[in-house]
Amino acid sequence: MEHAINTVIKRLNENALKNLNFSQKLSVQDFELLTQAVISNTSVNQFGLYNEIFSISQILNLATILKNNKTIEEFSIHRTELNREEGGFGLICESLKENNVLQSLELSGNKLGNTGVSRLASVLEVNKTLSKLVLFDNDFGDEVVIFASAVVVTSAVVAASAVVAAVVVVFVEVIVVTIVVFAVVIIVVMAVSSSNSRSACSINSC
Repeated sequence: MEHAINTVIKRLNENALKNLNFSQKLSVQDFELLTQAVISNTSVNQFGLYNEIFSISQILNLATILKNNKTIEEFSIHRTELNREEGGFGLICESLKENNVLQSLELSGNKLGNTGVSRLASVLEVNKTLSKLVLFDNDFGDEVVIFASAVVVTSAVVAASAVVAAVVVVFVEVIVVTIVVFAVVIIVVMAVSSSNSRSACSINSC
């Protein structure tokens, strides 16, 4: 296992990996080396850890990855008891609010409960790039699901409105440019016509 971790870290430092998933429990030292390498990596776009039990310092490392890494688009933390440490999941959520790259987040089997899912709902109010959220087996009630769904729908409506507004602005700009060009053409045509008229009068001694 140690040789495998060393190989993975070497390839991370060379920015030679695209997908990175670990389903076996890592030692404290291996976890530290791995996450530190991922933080500054610029090639990995899919990252997953499974069946781990994190300390608060390890959760802080994961939060730092979410805050600083600029290439990971899919992030999975599956069956890790992520919410076991007091305030740990809050660190993850704060980093997600600053992340503008991640598109897919899987947090199934982490016992997040109502509080954890409510924190995710507040993330969705800020984060506009996250489009897929998987939360199976997290011990939360129906009212939290409804609240989180409402936030997702609201975010989608806001995003759609922004796109429509951008299209309208572009359309208006095109119309304005067209009008200006048309006006210039008319002025040029009138000027040429006037010049031709004066030339004709001069020739015919008008």
